[in-house]
Amino acid sequence: MFVWEKEPSNIPDTEEIKLVILPEGKREIIESIIKGKGLSLRVNCNTVFFLFPKESEQSSFVTQLKRYKAYLAIDNDSTLRL
Repeated sequence: MFVWEKEPSNIPDTEEIKLVILPEGKREIIESIIKGKGLSLRVNCNTVFFLFPKESEQSSFVTQLKRYKAYLAIDNDSTLRL
């Protein structure tokens, strides 16, 4: 998951599914991420998915995203006894 990432070279070109969360749905940014990875062309462009919440819902979305990442961190922490 890549949050607010606008730089295509920071998103790997692998066969794994990638979720790119953008603050807004700007066509130029989306196309640059799909078409290229830095100076080279992206081979696995069909593994990149985009999400951009409405501006009025961004605050709630960010809160939910933080909560989700916190739950993942707790779930992956083997030192906790839950």
